[in-house]
Amino acid sequence: RLASNSLLEGMVFAERLVHKAKDDELAIYQGMLSPWESYGYLSRELEQGSGGQGLSGDRGLLNHSWDEIRRVMWNYVGIIRSTKRLKMAHAKIRGIQSEIDEYYWNNELSASLCELRNLCHVAYLTVLCALKRRESRGCHYTIDYPSKLDVAKDTII
Repeated sequence: RLASNSLLEGMVFAERLVHKAKDDELAIYQGMLSPWESYGYLSRELEQGSGGQGLSGDRGLLNHSWDEIRRVMWNYVGIIRSTKRLKMAHAKIRGIQSEIDEYYWNNELSASLCELRNLCHVAYLTVLCALKRRESRGCHYTIDYPSKLDVAKDTII
């Protein structure tokens, strides 16, 4: 969908991102913003909670979970996949999901916590869909199923 509007939107948002990155880089350098906050992983509300109450060091736990999801998806669920690696990713994501859910039900709710929980759910669904795919199509290559099916089928979970 690269029509004229899409190209214009791409240019506008690219410029906005450049300015945001420059501002964040300066804030990080001056010590006003942590790298986690600049990349939007977790917001300042994790430091303060609602009503200004801190979350007693759990920010590190949430940062770690976010980073762990990113690394699992990058290392195990990339463009070239195998059933073995996808099963490993499934197990790892389920473990992370369990930790996040425990935290979710036992701590104060925040937008960042909901975002992290949703991110984990999307990662889990992506892994499930990849495990069900029995072909290589487009940029998703599965070494266990290198051929493309004659007719494309949706992966339904």
